[in-house]
Amino acid sequence: MTWSLNEIEALARKASRGAGFPWGLAEEACRAARWTCAAGWPGALALADVLTRNDSAPAATLGPQALGETWSASGGLLCPIVTGATLCDLAADWAAGRTVTMGPFAWPLLLVPYMVWAADRTGAPLSLGWQGCTITRADGKTRLDDPGADLDCAATPTVYLSTTNTRHGTVLTRLYRAAPMPQAVTILDAFAQRTYALRNRGQPPDRRRCGPQRQRLTARKFCEFSGALRLAIRARKFAEFSQAATSTPKWTA
Repeated sequence: MTWSLNEIEALARKASRGAGFPWGLAEEACRAARWTCAAGWPGALALADVLTRNDSAPAATLGPQALGETWSASGGLLCPIVTGATLCDLAADWAAGRTVTMGPFAWPLLLVPYMVWAADRTGAPLSLGWQGCTITRADGKTRLDDPGADLDCAATPTVYLSTTNTRHGTVLTRLYRAAPMPQAVTILDAFAQRTYALRNRGQPPDRRRCGPQRQRLTARKFCEFSGALRLAIRARKFAEFSQAATSTPKWTA
């Protein structure tokens, strides 16, 4: 079964939010999953595994603890979503020739879109590599040095980022539909279920709980409430007018 990129992006956004990512990082995650799926890579599987590893973990423990020449996380493996956001924020540094070594790292495949966006933002050609796999972004094209490289690497000790002058490799072609693995879709859907409003037991169907027991009015109930409020205001004004009319003394000539 194939999915449109919009469908993958929507599911990835809900799943990332359900796994505890803030809305900003959830948006970044769904865009990264969409980009990798459009490249024909297992982006949905990578995101599903990343969310499973970091389920409800604080984002501060998943990214680099110090922005020096070597990046590492206090919580174990660096998360590509949190690390990628930091990488984009420092796009000007990479264009100026700065290099960085990151690791240990989970699913470096998901870091590629962030490298691409940083390169496009500054126009500087960048290269990202791990375990014999090198991907470059230059002149608006993404090139894979070795088509048989280990792209579905779930964990690697080091990832390298630097500027590059090379222009060799296979240029990636964009796809408009993808076929994510069924187990990846199942995991993402389970995380996405956490974002849905659930009906409380013993309460009417229109009273639902979302997040910290927030209750919301349906459109029908809101209209009924607004109509009753308008009638109550009219009745009060009529009562005040009637009382004023009866209490005012009548003067005769």
